[in-house]
Amino acid sequence: MERSYFFYFISTYLIFVFVFGFILIAQDSINLLDKTVQILHIPFLFSLFVAPILYYVYPPSDVHYRYRKHKKKVFKKFIEIHGFSTSENGYVFGVLENYHIMIHAARNLFPANNEWIEAKIVFHPKCGNQFISSSIIKDIQHKYDEKNVTWFLNSVKIKQPYVFTMPKHEALCKVLQSCISDLKAQNIKPIPFEEWSELIPELQAYTNSQKKL
Repeated sequence: MERSYFFYFISTYLIFVFVFGFILIAQDSINLLDKTVQILHIPFLFSLFVAPILYYVYPPSDVHYRYRKHKKKVFKKFIEIHGFSTSENGYVFGVLENYHIMIHAARNLFPANNEWIEAKIVFHPKCGNQFISSSIIKDIQHKYDEKNVTWFLNSVKIKQPYVFTMPKHEALCKVLQSCISDLKAQNIKPIPFEEWSELIPELQAYTNSQKKL
């Protein structure tokens, strides 16, 4: 959900009002009028400094977050070296060895503030007129079980968590190229994102029919 700066400011202000109110209410040496003034005004001053920091550290939406992070070195290198480009919503798109790829920064604020870089390689879910067998995908998956790489019937997702320093371009590129090598070894074809999206309903219908067997 999109949160405005006003949301950050009011939330911060109300927290400080509660904290200072709890502290000052117990002070018998301060009269009621002074307590009221301090409880309302001191939190306001604190919020003027704290709210902008929170707004910067915890961007109001995932779009803000992605767009801010895409300026980091790892994304810039994909743009400069491989000719990737950035979309309006902060995703970085490009092509490596004919395979279409989307890279972006991701986060999970709750229960912990976790951050990672996520990359997706899309591929054609069919070989000829038949959908790729799930057994082929499972065989490839076994090679990546310890590498935060998840294979699906039409894509592969790479997740590289970090704490303070983002993963380097070289490290992410190495995993991408490894996945692409496996796709080529299985003769799995690349596909543009637009065509890939159009095939999703057909693939879902196929997977649902397989579950009923």
